[in-house]
Amino acid sequence: MSAKPNSNLASIFYGSVLVCLSLLLTIWVGRLYSERVAVVRMIDQLGGEGVSEELQSGTYEKSFLPAEHWFLFFGDTTRPTKSAQQRAIWEKNHDNKVYYANYIRLLVGDYLDEEVAVSIDELEKEIRQGEKIDPDNAFYNYIWAAILFKRGAEWESIPDEDRDEWVINDPTLLDSAIVELRKATAKPYYRRYHDELNEERLGLFPETRRIEHRLVKLTFLASLRLPELGLVRDLFKAIPQYVESNELSGSEASQLLDTWQSFLTQSTPDAYCLIDVLVLNAVATLSEEKVAEVYESMGEQDSADNTREYAGKLSQPITQWKDNRADMPFGGDSINSMKLGILASMLLSSLGEPITGEMLAPGNQVERVAFLEQMIAHSMLVLLVLLIIFAFIMRSICQLTTTDGRAPNLFIPSLKDFFRIFGLGVLLPVAFYYVYTRHSGISSYENSLRDYRSFLEVGLFVVTCFAVSTWLGMGFIRQRCEKLGISVPQSIRPLWRGLFFGALLVSWISCILVRPLFGHIRLMDDVLLGLMSGLGLIFLVICIIVFFKGVISRKEFGSYYGSLARSLMPIWACVILFIGGLGIPWLHQQETALLKKDTLMASSVGGFTAIEERLTHRLRDGMADALKTNQD
Repeated sequence: MSAKPNSNLASIFYGSVLVCLSLLLTIWVGRLYSERVAVVRMIDQLGGEGVSEELQSGTYEKSFLPAEHWFLFFGDTTRPTKSAQQRAIWEKNHDNKVYYANYIRLLVGDYLDEEVAVSIDELEKEIRQGEKIDPDNAFYNYIWAAILFKRGAEWESIPDEDRDEWVINDPTLLDSAIVELRKATAKPYYRRYHDELNEERLGLFPETRRIEHRLVKLTFLASLRLPELGLVRDLFKAIPQYVESNELSGSEASQLLDTWQSFLTQSTPDAYCLIDVLVLNAVATLSEEKVAEVYESMGEQDSADNTREYAGKLSQPITQWKDNRADMPFGGDSINSMKLGILASMLLSSLGEPITGEMLAPGNQVERVAFLEQMIAHSMLVLLVLLIIFAFIMRSICQLTTTDGRAPNLFIPSLKDFFRIFGLGVLLPVAFYYVYTRHSGISSYENSLRDYRSFLEVGLFVVTCFAVSTWLGMGFIRQRCEKLGISVPQSIRPLWRGLFFGALLVSWISCILVRPLFGHIRLMDDVLLGLMSGLGLIFLVICIIVFFKGVISRKEFGSYYGSLARSLMPIWACVILFIGGLGIPWLHQQETALLKKDTLMASSVGGFTAIEERLTHRLRDGMADALKTNQD
């Protein structure tokens, strides 16, 4: 095409259709930006203390699950309580032990919640129903015994002595609890079926193609309530107190004092998550301290020594793990902390498991692509649209100043000029950024967003694209105006232009070389970030100055500024189409590929991450081995 004003079909397509398409594309992909805002909210909820009402409500799960799957998660939401809602799931599957155990756990939680009216009679009735459905399961008997102990006695704080005192309110209830304990210890297993239910529910979530898909699984796991754990811990804390408070025969006392051993034997195979294992360890630790003391007060020193030895062996895997956590590979302000991403810092840093930078790299790359590069890409679209709007306003103002009211000229570049503008201003920076970040090995691509160079690299890329493409486009338009005899204002002095692009080049060189040459120096990062931000601000100021200069000098240079505005609009539109039509979809594909590669942070039935699940299994198996050795 020729580089001259056009009023034919080509000018309509280049000057109007391209611009309209770019605006529509920006609106269409803009919806994805709101999804990223929701992602940030999910992360905030996960990183907060406790479990928020928003997580408990299932809002996030509903937004990612088909409506036909809601029932298995939430039950009948028209019912007044969580437990009643979950009971509806079992009512449609009367033979399902998994669903009924889930209902009982929620019913216990509602019973313990003072704001929910669940009577003790209703609770007992439902627990007895559980016994009928699953007669060999000790879960219901232990839970009922714990409830009876909680009603029959309580712990009162003695501030002056810095201790708690066990106060009996109803001895009859405690005696009934002992009956339940004996029934429980006689049964072959203790099962809550957590893992079966979670596996079924997690299987209904969509394939993990976006980071939202991973986060919604995390929010689901974080929302799970485990009220039975506190009851069980308190139960075995109270049993030694009951023995001390009652005149029992030696065999009766020993039978009760050793109940913890039966419980751990029954329940250890059921431990599916880290908190489960920690509670089991707490039961062993309490027994090591208090049960041994009661044996000593009874004159049974051998039993006391055996209890301490056995409980110590059971606790050894957890004790060793806790000791090793002091040597965590990441943390603090060390250089290695740059390898620990947002999710990793929340979910892995406290585990104390050996983790390498190579293991963390895919997760860091996912967060960079999803939270930084995609966000910047969407922001670029918004900025480009704003530039087009301002250009349209300036074009309209300049058109009004002409005597004949004719529209400013639209200069359509030749293929050579177009590829020079678009190639040097967009494609070359994109190619350089891709090679530098993905293949050079010296960028921050494998580090977390704590490495400020990631923001510097992306920021420099954005400034480079905007500055070079706009400068080349303005140069082309000025040249066409001069050939047509259109009056043009004085251009930016070569000195200032040279200083700007020189500073941009220095920033890139510094970004590339500073870390390999000098290591991590936060001050250098701050200086470079400041320089990059300054360059971006200067570019925006120049755009604003050009706009107002065009408005002020429209009578003298109105034709030039109007033509400049009209001819820049399709150039910016082409950039929008490239970013929105190719760049953002490619980033989405990158996100999907990296999520598949990042097996470390993948959610599982037994934990928030695969590494937590492996840790849970190792600790649980260690306790199981100690139990088996004692039995042999």
